[in-house]
Amino acid sequence: MQKNYLEFCLKIPAASLEVISEKLFEFGALGIEELESNEPEQAWIKAYFSTETQGLEQAISGLGEGVVLHSKQSKPILNWQENWKEHFKPLPLGNRLLVRPPWETAQPTKVEIVINPGLGFGTGYHESTRLALEALEELAQAAPLGKVMDVGAGSGILSVAALKLGGSGAQCCELEAEALAEIPQNMVLSGLNPERAQCLLGGPEGFSEPCDTLLANITGDALLELAGEFERLCQGRLLLSGIVDEYIEPLRQRLQARFQPLGHWQIPPWHALAFQKKL
Repeated sequence: MQKNYLEFCLKIPAASLEVISEKLFEFGALGIEELESNEPEQAWIKAYFSTETQGLEQAISGLGEGVVLHSKQSKPILNWQENWKEHFKPLPLGNRLLVRPPWETAQPTKVEIVINPGLGFGTGYHESTRLALEALEELAQAAPLGKVMDVGAGSGILSVAALKLGGSGAQCCELEAEALAEIPQNMVLSGLNPERAQCLLGGPEGFSEPCDTLLANITGDALLELAGEFERLCQGRLLLSGIVDEYIEPLRQRLQARFQPLGHWQIPPWHALAFQKKL
């Protein structure tokens, strides 16, 4: 019986967090934990693996410019199983939202988003997800969300939040099959009927029906690449997150013909932008 797991501690460029996380999962990571960092441009993460495989350390060290492997440790599995939960405490956001894992006590006075931390990006603890959730709550307070589309849905956290804030239904697309499988589970944990969300493995080009509110918390370069799909599918409000400084103006310029700016939220170095489709 296996008694140990491997913990890699890495220092990486903050703007590359999502891309590097995806790579680590491709390498076989069981989980990734983001640590506190006092450097806005840098992020510290821990990646957990069940076993050492040939070339793993070399592959991690070669993830790209600015990636530094700080340490590698072998730890008892029992400790990991217990310590993992310590990093996921209830997280209040905005005026009413609360993100919590299923093992924490329910708080009925809040709009609860219950997420089981797994392979899907989006536990609420990363700044880009927090920005998206707080902005989404403001949009829901201003006008009904209607039919929602979640591009790069990850754990489904934004779709869950949108439905609990009054959305009439959700279309979710995600490139990772393992993450996509978590969305119905997280909906059930959050007290929602999973049939309210249509889940698609792939990108938004697989959808034909337009939405009232389109959400995308992915990287700035991916948002630019998908701008044409946003124009095709979004007939109301567009909320984009996962944006670092260098992509703010390119996104605004790319979308200005069909959308007008609606809002801007930030937790440096991350930004979220909202737009309204022009009539």
